[in-house]
Amino acid sequence: MSLTYPAGYYDRTDQTKHYDQHLFVASRVLQAAELNEIQSEQHNRLRRISDVLFEDGTVVSGADVLTHTTDGVCTVVAQAGALYVAGAVRGIVPRTFTIATTGKVALGVYLTEAIVTAATDPGLYDPAVSTINQGQSGAARLQVSIAWGYAGEAGAPGSFYPVYAVEDGVVLVKTPPPQIDAVSLAIARYDRQSAGGMYVSSGLAVTCLADDTSGRQVYSLAAGVARVNGEEIILDQGRRIPYAGTADTRQILLEQHIASGGTERVDVAHPPIATIEQLAVEKQASLTKTRGTAAGGKDYLSPTYTSVTTIVSVVSGETTYTAGRDYLLTSDAIDWSPHGTEALEPAAGVTYTVVLRYIDIVTPTSPDATGFTVSGAAAGTNIQVSYHWNMPRYDLLCLAATGETVIVNGVSFASNPRPPQAPSGLLGLALIEQHWYPTGTRTVTNVAVKMVPMSDLNAVNTRIDTLFALIAEERLALNLTLADPTAKRGVFADAFYDDDLRDSGIAQTAAIFAGELTLGVAAVGHTQSLAAVGTLDRSITPTTVLEQTLQTGAMLINPYDSFAPMPGVGVLSPAVDFWSSFLTDWTSPVTRQFSEEIWTNPDRRDAMLAFGASVNYYGMGLAAWNTVHTVVAQDVVQQTMIEKVGTRYADAQYLRSIPVWFALSGFGAGEVLNTVTIDGITVTASAP
Repeated sequence: MSLTYPAGYYDRTDQTKHYDQHLFVASRVLQAAELNEIQSEQHNRLRRISDVLFEDGTVVSGADVLTHTTDGVCTVVAQAGALYVAGAVRGIVPRTFTIATTGKVALGVYLTEAIVTAATDPGLYDPAVSTINQGQSGAARLQVSIAWGYAGEAGAPGSFYPVYAVEDGVVLVKTPPPQIDAVSLAIARYDRQSAGGMYVSSGLAVTCLADDTSGRQVYSLAAGVARVNGEEIILDQGRRIPYAGTADTRQILLEQHIASGGTERVDVAHPPIATIEQLAVEKQASLTKTRGTAAGGKDYLSPTYTSVTTIVSVVSGETTYTAGRDYLLTSDAIDWSPHGTEALEPAAGVTYTVVLRYIDIVTPTSPDATGFTVSGAAAGTNIQVSYHWNMPRYDLLCLAATGETVIVNGVSFASNPRPPQAPSGLLGLALIEQHWYPTGTRTVTNVAVKMVPMSDLNAVNTRIDTLFALIAEERLALNLTLADPTAKRGVFADAFYDDDLRDSGIAQTAAIFAGELTLGVAAVGHTQSLAAVGTLDRSITPTTVLEQTLQTGAMLINPYDSFAPMPGVGVLSPAVDFWSSFLTDWTSPVTRQFSEEIWTNPDRRDAMLAFGASVNYYGMGLAAWNTVHTVVAQDVVQQTMIEKVGTRYADAQYLRSIPVWFALSGFGAGEVLNTVTIDGITVTASAP
């Protein structure tokens, strides 16, 4: 957009001449052009510095963008804030508009420039009182303003600067302010050199959802933080990822199946079926023919049976003719040309019955991904089907440095397809195993490289030290075992050190503890959860334990006076679901937890028995079982020892289903609730 500057405006700024400053000389007239040149040079100098720190479209404060899709219309609510555009931080006012619900749309600002004179703004007349120039026009002004919009918006004036990217109605990642490009580039370069720059810091788990109504595959990407090529990617909320996955097909020609006769189900060898091209069956038919007048000639069959494969029988009255001796099948005719001493042939004009089998192209009924139903095939004959089948493959869901999700298709193969590798610049998040059957079932495996916290690394070192200690103990135990073997002269003996010598294939209800075989103790774990969020008792007078009396300087919280209406508040109950699962292979550790304090301390055992504990012993051959009926003690000592053998993380195969309630509040007067959606699914809300 070109501007029309006022008459008499001069600006001789020329960057190629490398002028650095104006040198004013006494007695020489100050030129208006020189003042314009000073302004232009200062703007250019400042912009060259600021462009190193920021790029056009950088959010400095506020300027958040929210999207909401309802009834096929995507509404964008762009809030007020400040952005760096064209060499300066500029304020912007809020705006609400609509965009396309599918595809990529660039959201940003349109920058417009205008020349303002005193004729259009009377406030620019000279306000100096009692001067010759009072009320006269002075310098004009260059007005620069920005407004929200989207790329390609009809009728939008000015130059467009992209700020956000929206894909299928979802705002992609945007680095939160403040963001200095030079610092970000340095951090990204360091991260690539030290840690590889491709990993997930937290979250970003991928799960498979049900296909949408248009047949597209849908995946859910959880909120989280990652580094892609060294760049920080922050997803504040989960995202639904639709994917119109198409399978690679291979043609199968004339696959053979043996018919059992009648109406039958045929399952193909390579499911799932993409399309069935041709289905041919061998049927059996009977027809009556009249012998021609020419001896040794041919009797042509009906035009219906042009693809005759074999003649089952030829009978005339009491006479049954033999193939090869009496007649031959030549294409679609019976040839009576064989001559021999034993050859037979019906007389001219005599009728005979022919039972034959022929190939017929039929349409399959009730076709699905694994097969179809066919009727009319003769028992023992071949059913030939030609079809295309969807070959299995692996797809890789990746994350780009722009926050976009990209699905990389692997190479399909008949068996054991190989997973694809993440292309350069993309972070692989999840591997999708495409079965193509049953519809909507896919195996999703999260394969993203996870950042290992320092606490976990410290735990690994501790476990390594523990492992060395266990190896040393195992050597001692091995030496002891060699000195005191289990089997002596054909007699098996167990010293009851641990469960190593027990048969793991048989349910072991007894427990080994303190060198004895005793009855096992079964423990049941209970999960406790609060019905609601609890608060502390406010009646208790708080006591200051730690206090910081120093204070730092002050800064404006909202320097650009960006006031957006407070959004409503939504609360889920429960917000997080916790539950416990217990898996016990041996009863010995549980029994030890209940019995160790009593039976490892003789003095305490005697003291407990003195207070009414009764012990019964029953002779059981090599070992003795003991049962504690009643234990009453006034002195209770609890000791807890936690031994961490190992830690293994695995995704739960099944998640339990629980009801989740929600409460919405914080709406202003006059606001009417139309619809409530959770993760794109419409739910019903009712007044309390």
